[in-house]
Amino acid sequence: MNAYLDQFRRVLESRGLIAPAEIIADGKIHRCDAEGKHGRDDGAYLLHLDGIPAGGVQNHRDGLGWQNWRADIGRRLTPAEEAAHRERVQAMQAQREQEEAQARQAAAARAAKLWERAHEASIDHPYLVRKGIGAHGLHQHDGALLVPVCDVNSGELASVQRIAPDGSKRFLPGGRTRGCAHLLGELPAAPAVLLVGEGYATAASLYEATGHPVACAFHAGNLAPVAGALRKRYPAARLVVCADDDCRTAGNPGMSAARQAAAAVGGVVAVPDFGPDRPEGASDFNDLAQAQGLEAVAACIDVALAAPLAATLPALADGDAQGWPEPEPLARGYGAAAEYPIDALPPILQAAVREVASYVQCPVAMAAASALAALSVAAQGLADVYRDSALRGPMSLYFLVLAESGERKTAIDRMFLDGLREWERQREQELEPQLADYAADCKRWEAEADALKARISAARRDGKPTDRLAEELREHHQQKPVAPRVPRLFYSDFTVEQLASQLSQRWPSAAVVSSEGGSLFGGPGTSSERATYTLARLNELWDGGTIRVDRRSVESFTLRGCRLSACVQVQPDVLREFVARTGRLARGSGFVARFLLLQPASTQGSRQYREPAASMPALAQYGAALVRLLDSTTVDPDNGQLQPARLGFSPEGKRAWVAAHDAIEAELSATGELVHVRDIGSKAAEQIARMAALFHVLDRDAAGDVDAQHVQAATEVVGWHLEEARRVLDALDTPERVRDAMRLSAWLALRADDGQEVPRRDVQRLGPIREGDRLDAALDHLARAHHVREVTRGRQRIVEVNPELLGGAA
Repeated sequence: MNAYLDQFRRVLESRGLIAPAEIIADGKIHRCDAEGKHGRDDGAYLLHLDGIPAGGVQNHRDGLGWQNWRADIGRRLTPAEEAAHRERVQAMQAQREQEEAQARQAAAARAAKLWERAHEASIDHPYLVRKGIGAHGLHQHDGALLVPVCDVNSGELASVQRIAPDGSKRFLPGGRTRGCAHLLGELPAAPAVLLVGEGYATAASLYEATGHPVACAFHAGNLAPVAGALRKRYPAARLVVCADDDCRTAGNPGMSAARQAAAAVGGVVAVPDFGPDRPEGASDFNDLAQAQGLEAVAACIDVALAAPLAATLPALADGDAQGWPEPEPLARGYGAAAEYPIDALPPILQAAVREVASYVQCPVAMAAASALAALSVAAQGLADVYRDSALRGPMSLYFLVLAESGERKTAIDRMFLDGLREWERQREQELEPQLADYAADCKRWEAEADALKARISAARRDGKPTDRLAEELREHHQQKPVAPRVPRLFYSDFTVEQLASQLSQRWPSAAVVSSEGGSLFGGPGTSSERATYTLARLNELWDGGTIRVDRRSVESFTLRGCRLSACVQVQPDVLREFVARTGRLARGSGFVARFLLLQPASTQGSRQYREPAASMPALAQYGAALVRLLDSTTVDPDNGQLQPARLGFSPEGKRAWVAAHDAIEAELSATGELVHVRDIGSKAAEQIARMAALFHVLDRDAAGDVDAQHVQAATEVVGWHLEEARRVLDALDTPERVRDAMRLSAWLALRADDGQEVPRRDVQRLGPIREGDRLDAALDHLARAHHVREVTRGRQRIVEVNPELLGGAA
């Protein structure tokens, strides 16, 4: 049992929890400490060791919720064990829900007593003084501020948040916060404007700056529930979700949560604008109030409230020296990429992606693609996913990342794949004795074959019969030694023939992983016939079909049931040339459609040096989970083929998948949103099924068939890639002059940061476009879109930049 306790300790540590010296395995919830200065009792765990050891953990500080755990017992569970474990998990869940309900009731009762004994907060409290705010409805008890946590709908007190003089904050253990808030200001029957912010200091600064009522939601994950509850109560109110700009945190969770909350309730987002002199560590509206005063806070709220009206204001006339028309889009399409739905990923995968993206300082979408590709290659041999009795397919995924060199994809891939490569190395070392025996057997077999051939030649010379010797030679050929199956999981530079041969002879499950994927798409001299052959083979491998490989000089062979994943980075120009060179072949054959496309915004230029992390527990936990999946993959020793299980949908999961399928299909019509990317859209439902199956097998407590939760999560992620495909493919069709204009606009916006003007000679000498004709065409396109205008002052030509574009790319 000590081994299982060690496994469970590692799970606790991976979630940022401090494992107690004695872990109590009685099947009940116990509190534990989280890492950090104020982490006491901020974690919980449940563990039982009878039967199949299992339990769960939760860190109340990381927002990832409850994580179920099951021990790795070194083998797959039998159907009876799976059923027993599923019943145990359901019982634990029911028990946990009952205990949580009791804890909430106890916390509410304790909160009421604390509130009754407390007195009104003093404005001299150290926290209020340090934050420069008042005590709006707060109480004080034993030196701590008490912030009431009230249900938005009923107004009942659910808990309190205690703020110590040093600023540390704690909720009552077991108390409810979801859908609860503290309201600052008087709330009329029909408020015109309602603000929602995270912490109390932020909410107080917002209220003092604007006079509008403010709901303090306490943390980013509670913005959407609070905003939703307010919308139901006050359907006519203007809701402003006031973001914390966590710009130094991967994925900017404050901005992400605020945008999602505002989108869900038809509200707007207000962002603290610190300008160029942003103080170190400043992120919220209280930081802005302390740095620049309440007027700056009020100005940001005014901007947010006015934002929807800005499009209706009349544009200033061309040539007006004092004003500019609204800049127009430079090309058709969908602008910047939407925010990647990282919250949809399973907790163990999500935590690893956040950890890697934060350390590497790369786009979250790029880290997620590498993580999902790693999951695909680790799990693809385990099962095939059945959408119904006739429709089935592998769990393999292809990812195509459009990005220039230097985006650190190699580093990201290395972090997610190192554990799998180590598995590869260990298997090769384990097979070294068998390889040595195989080499010796081959030499002996060849010597015996040569001897038989020599005897046949001698018999022919002497005029003797050779039938018996020929039969012996045929039998000898049938006894040719079979090479051990040495796993090889990853390929980068290859031909499709080499790849097929390796899948046939080495290991039937692999991945193409490359940060320089130009070779996959062939060079300019690649013939149409060659491209057709390559695309067809890669399509067949994605489909998991049977492939017959005919060769002239060596023995032909047949691939059956092989599995291939892919995560390839290619420069946009390379893909554009490939599509142009192959005409309709790349799209018409369904090759591009089989990839999940992404083109994340570059982080180059903003990646300041960071010391290596002392440890990356979330990545380590994810890597261990992938290795367990690889260990569970079985290959038939006789024919070298995978033996995938059959994985279907639960009734709820099937309904969720059908709903996604039908919604996508409706948009493929002539008037639908996906009409221009029908090839991509036609594969989206299958991509959802594959990804949902991967999420299912990653969740070690997910028994039986794929459930609705995993289908819905996969639908959100694949939907994001579908929108990316529309955006990316539109960009591929953009003419050269427009692409030049987009590059030049981005350069000018950054170059003109210290002023609105750039001399034309500097534009040509220092900018991204040096050729005169191309520069003229790009500037003309920018002028037509009201991004720039050229003026002459004396003998000098000046490029003026629209002020709306300063500080960022169009």
